[in-house]
Amino acid sequence: AGKSTLLGLIAGRLQPTAGTVDAHPRLRIGHYHQHYELPPELAATEHLMAAHSLTEFEVRRALGSFGLESIAHKVPIGALSGGQKARVVFADLWLLRPHVLLLDEPTNHLDIESVDALIEAVNDYGGGVVCVTHDAALIERTGCELWVCADGGCVSHEAGFEDYREGVLAAIEAEAAAAA
Repeated sequence: AGKSTLLGLIAGRLQPTAGTVDAHPRLRIGHYHQHYELPPELAATEHLMAAHSLTEFEVRRALGSFGLESIAHKVPIGALSGGQKARVVFADLWLLRPHVLLLDEPTNHLDIESVDALIEAVNDYGGGVVCVTHDAALIERTGCELWVCADGGCVSHEAGFEDYREGVLAAIEAEAAAAA
């Protein structure tokens, strides 16, 4: 609970009820929100051209590099599939050139090949990445540190994802045995 809220606080989209969130004034944060909002009436090219003051050629190249087929570049965003919309958001983030990426359930709506491409991109990315995910492949195949949040706190699980998974399964089995 609160993982998306934490990312919203870091991104500056939410204000804390107590304390402060301080960031360098020139820090560029790219936030992939699991419930991203795109203007449904605009085409992807129109949206990105307006957001980044770029030419149609530049945004079409970005969209193509994220796997959005060229025919979908001019379709209203509201008519795109979830996976196509995700590609528009990833292109938007790439054009921002962020220092830090906040990824909130980034594999939602992605096919297996796109998840593989995302994993490769995260591994190659030179900035900071904070990722909230339930996708085992993303956790296991990136060099990300696993944090487990429960009972009002978060701790680093340094033994790795497989150890964490085995611990969860053992706890479920123990609960089932105790209930039987």
